[in-house]
Amino acid sequence: MERPKSCQPERVVIDHVRNVVEIDGEPVPYWIAEGGPTTEPLGEGETETLVKFECFVIAKDVQIIGKPREHAAR
Repeated sequence: MERPKSCQPERVVIDHVRNVVEIDGEPVPYWIAEGGPTTEPLGEGETETLVKFECFVIAKDVQIIGKPREHAAR
């Protein structure tokens, strides 16, 4: 098994249109559940963002495309 990339990616994209989360350009498929992935500012000056879905990542650059669906399939 290959060693995973750094546990602190440079960029996370939460794409509600395509139902995918990308971590450093690598897509991670997920179901958009009610509430979907969540984000919260992290660190002094809120220079980083904690992204929570099935696992946790901290990213310096987060882009959100579209809006989550009200009733997503699980």
